[in-house]
Amino acid sequence: MGKAPTSHATSPPVWRRTTALVATFLVFGFVILMAVLGHNLIAATTAAVATSIAAAELARRLAYTDEGAQPTPTDAPEGD
Repeated sequence: MGKAPTSHATSPPVWRRTTALVATFLVFGFVILMAVLGHNLIAATTAAVATSIAAAELARRLAYTDEGAQPTPTDAPEGD
């Protein structure tokens, strides 16, 4: 049995994925730290959720800005 074929044309570069991941954790950690130090756990939780959603979207967009990269199937227009 051989390996499954992989397409490097649609794969984002490693440095871009790594940068997005590191940026996600840095922003997430900073927001949580600031909210916890302010003794406001509700704000910390809300900020954590909002930051993680925004960071995930940023990472997704960064991953597919290379020319020729294909978007994920969830990016397909409705009705196709």
